[in-house]
Amino acid sequence: MFIIFKKKKLLIVLCFVLVFVLSSAFLGASETYAVFYSKNVKKLPIYSVKTSEKKIAISFDCAWGTDYTDELLSVMKNRGVKCTFFMVEFWVNKYPDYVKKISEMGHEIGTHSATHPHLNSMSKENIKKELLTSSLAIEKIIDKKVTLFRAPFGEYNDTVITTAEELSLTTVQWSVDSLDWKDLSKDEIKKRV
Repeated sequence: MFIIFKKKKLLIVLCFVLVFVLSSAFLGASETYAVFYSKNVKKLPIYSVKTSEKKIAISFDCAWGTDYTDELLSVMKNRGVKCTFFMVEFWVNKYPDYVKKISEMGHEIGTHSATHPHLNSMSKENIKKELLTSSLAIEKIIDKKVTLFRAPFGEYNDTVITTAEELSLTTVQWSVDSLDWKDLSKDEIKKRV
């Protein structure tokens, strides 16, 4: 009986080894093994913050103009709403009065880079330059430290997020995209959001 038990145990162990070897061969061939064997975890930006309060965070990316900025600010003021504005450096330099106005109205300002590039394809040094110069341009106008960053096009990788962290910037993403840049109507945007 002891011998039979040992044989069953050996058979079970051999089956597990066989399954492991076959799985390893299959996963190795399909390159999905990295997900299972890697000790590294992909860095993610903040998409949302869990809270029991009935709140949402509204943010805007400032990169292309000011056509609706006064109207937005008026609506937010009338409703007592504070938002976050992520600004590109060239926008900051073109509209410094709006940067100051937005800040003075109590809205939070973060950087959206200097030139709105595809940061994923850039070197760490160039990413750092994009974030530093844009943050400094904002800080010079509002006299407050910039602590938030939104990646252009919503594109990020570990290098982008790590570089931002090294500059004491928290990377923030959106969880719902209005797609307003696609020239959707206000009804289409409302329905989407």
